[in-house]
Amino acid sequence: MGVSLIISSYNQTNALALVLEGVLTQTHPIDELLIGDDGSQPDTRELIDAFAQRAPFPVQFETQEDRGFRKSRAVNNAIRIAKQEHILILDGDCIPPPKWVENYVAVLSRGVPFATAGYVLLDLDQVQALSKDQIAAGRVDELITAEHRRKFQKIHRKERLYAFLRQRKKPKILGGNWAANRECLYAVNGFDERFDGFGKEDSDIRNRLCNAGFRGRSLWDHNWVYHCTHDFDPRRNLPEVVRSEPDYNYYTSRLRAKTCELGLVQPGNG
Repeated sequence: MGVSLIISSYNQTNALALVLEGVLTQTHPIDELLIGDDGSQPDTRELIDAFAQRAPFPVQFETQEDRGFRKSRAVNNAIRIAKQEHILILDGDCIPPPKWVENYVAVLSRGVPFATAGYVLLDLDQVQALSKDQIAAGRVDELITAEHRRKFQKIHRKERLYAFLRQRKKPKILGGNWAANRECLYAVNGFDERFDGFGKEDSDIRNRLCNAGFRGRSLWDHNWVYHCTHDFDPRRNLPEVVRSEPDYNYYTSRLRAKTCELGLVQPGNG
């Protein structure tokens, strides 16, 4: 059971360069890296092509036309071509510490269908002071504080309690830091591409996984990542980068759904 690591990206080369350094520090082997790109400008592909020359695993760049926020479709594009059983999903501005892959594989390989954790939000000063050498040396965890650890432990305890009580909306999935086995992703047909807007696509797939009987595991107590502020890549904050509001009525109507129509497999592409 190998590892397919999927990183979603959109015009964030500054952050993505740091994320890729974190990927190289992983203590568990990665069998392939897939970039699910949402229509970035050419410098993203250039960054990935250069990285592929020194990566010890295959790297594939999968992009699409830039037509607004379509992360669900971008990630589905990568899942469709993933070859391995364990699928780990990371945002292009979330730096993984060295044991990030190892920790997810440890639970997925024991039959847990999906697992999720949170992130430490880094401000602009912190990100600008973070060097590639620091990440390459596996020292990114120097950025976590005792306050963060207490917060994550509290969330972890709540998530475990809610899961024990079989609450349908737990554990919470943050789309930039989670992992799942291929079987359960295809059972719910992946991300619903109706969510061509900002928000709710992560909650929706979590709902469908739980509705389909897959019980997730919280790793909030130890498998955090480091989220670079969007200010680190100013193109992500430009006025012309339009993110439409999600269809909340559609989301609500799907609270008990187990699958979706416009997902990994769609009418006509069978």
